[in-house]
Amino acid sequence: MERIQEVVGRARAAFNSGRCRSLEFRIQQLKALQRMVKEKEREILAAMKTDLHKCGHKAFIYEMVIVLEELALATGRLPSWAAPQPVKRNLLSIRDKLYTCFEPLGVVLVTGTWNYPFLTVMQPLIGAIAAGNAVVVKPSEVSENTAQLIADLLPQYLDQDLYPVVTGGVPETTELLKQRFDHILYTGNSAVGKIVMAAAAKHLTPVTLELGGKSPCYIDRDCDLAVACRRITWGKYMNCGQTCIAPDYILCDPSIQSKVVENIKATLQEFYGADVKSSPDYERIINKRHFKRILGLLEGQKIAHGGETDEASCFIAPTILTDVSPESKVMEEEIFGPVLPIVTVKSVEEAIEFINRREKPLALYVFSNNKELITRMVSETSSGGVTVNDVVIQYGLLSLPFGGVGNSGMGTCHGKHSFETFSHRRSYLIKDLKMEILNLWRYPPSSQKKMDLVKLFVFMQLNKSQMALVILALLGIVAAVVIKVSFGSVLSA
Repeated sequence: MERIQEVVGRARAAFNSGRCRSLEFRIQQLKALQRMVKEKEREILAAMKTDLHKCGHKAFIYEMVIVLEELALATGRLPSWAAPQPVKRNLLSIRDKLYTCFEPLGVVLVTGTWNYPFLTVMQPLIGAIAAGNAVVVKPSEVSENTAQLIADLLPQYLDQDLYPVVTGGVPETTELLKQRFDHILYTGNSAVGKIVMAAAAKHLTPVTLELGGKSPCYIDRDCDLAVACRRITWGKYMNCGQTCIAPDYILCDPSIQSKVVENIKATLQEFYGADVKSSPDYERIINKRHFKRILGLLEGQKIAHGGETDEASCFIAPTILTDVSPESKVMEEEIFGPVLPIVTVKSVEEAIEFINRREKPLALYVFSNNKELITRMVSETSSGGVTVNDVVIQYGLLSLPFGGVGNSGMGTCHGKHSFETFSHRRSYLIKDLKMEILNLWRYPPSSQKKMDLVKLFVFMQLNKSQMALVILALLGIVAAVVIKVSFGSVLSA
């Protein structure tokens, strides 16, 4: 295998050649990716089926459809995204050109994760290509079949020098992090996120961290429990609970806890039938290490439903825990599995306090018909995003920036937000060498007249009314005349 240093060096040389800067080239590469997804659909779905027991229908909807939407958006909107954006001018810059323009950062590293092994690689890759970068791709070795397929497919469709794929585990990732990149996007857990950030700091490399955390789901008594629990059940148990924005735990009043349990149980029956293990719609835990980790979270808990397991197939049934203590092990870390604890709280104040005592989550979910309660829950907490009366669905809305805050991550991506993440917004001020008379106020020697003129400009600039702008323009003309008379000797000298 080619040495990682050489792979990154080759990507750097390819970027420096300038061929990925043109919009035509970027769109060509994005269309090649689009062709790959369509032509290799069967192979991609088969790899995910092997890794996570994902049925083709769900894998297509939750991974491939979003990728195809990203590609359609990027190819259609890239010219407008990359176009120069004019900015407002003031009186002193009224004759100048002021604008911003997005330029590529250089060579970036994109690391995917195993729970959505195709989506978490392709989505940021699309944004990085659209922004004009060279991209080193590192799929997760945990989902080994999908990782190997990505490594096999990308060179068949994309520029091999600009978009190399590095496979492997911890040694390869460690070696990658020693290299100098212009940006790193990491998707995964906070422990590894800290390692990535520490490595990036050595080169002052900016990072985007898509992490996770314990996303709370508050259910108010004032809502349709049947609908709320159906949506929560879908979001919690999809992909066997291995979704970073899945509801991690429920907060609700003690009086409705049993009703919540009954509604979720009924929905599970509706979704997966009496024998969930035989349902083609129910996935498996990725490996035995995670299987045992999740089992450890069940120790000492009151299981209201589920709890059945099979280590040989990494099967854990959809499980509900009731009367969960806030200090229990299952409430200390992100569950990332099909286990749903219910913690009872007696008021919205107690729920808000409970959320705020913990790390800021990636998502906050609130189910209620009470607008005042929703406003209060949102305004008095902090999270990467907020979804009211639904779960998880926000991920598929490319107009919304996706990202965490604090322990749940930093930076955003999806759609145009990915393009901006992998770009530098460069500012431009274009002047000419005429009308030098208007610049004399800033040159030595200092004088009270100059100071008075500056104060007048600043004072008038703070007033944004149209009349003030007209007066300001007239004063500018007067000031120019005054300066010309006062400093005529300077010019003649």
